Amino acid sequence: PNIRRLIEEGLLLPAAAYVEAKKHQAIFRRDILSMFRDVDIIVTPATPTPAPHGLGSTGDPLFNSPWSHSGLPTVVIPVGLDANGMPVSIQLVGRHWDESRLLSAAAWCESVIGFDALPNL
Repeated sequence: PNIRRLIEEGLLLPAAAYVEAKKHQAIFRRDILSMFRDVDIIVTPATPTPAPHGLGSTGDPLFNSPWSHSGLPTVVIPVGLDANGMPVSIQLVGRHWDESRLLSAAAWCESVIGFDALPNL
């Protein structure tokens, strides 16, 4: 239901607003990409809170939105469970067209973290 609503809202956006948003996106992408001058991978929390119970939502997309907006690839890795048995995760962000490095970093993180418990869904 939420995806359908988002698509319907997007279809109502005037063309001028869309063009302006694409300009902002290009500037934002350039600024984000400048962070990769000094690093190969960015690590952030995946979400501001643990995962919600049930399948009705994947949680707050706040920490994923910048990367989605700029078109950067991400990988989310569970690193633990909260007191309710729900997953807590980190997010790795890679450069454009460098998914192989991102996936290698994710595999390394998984091997070091060694987390394999199942969430309480």
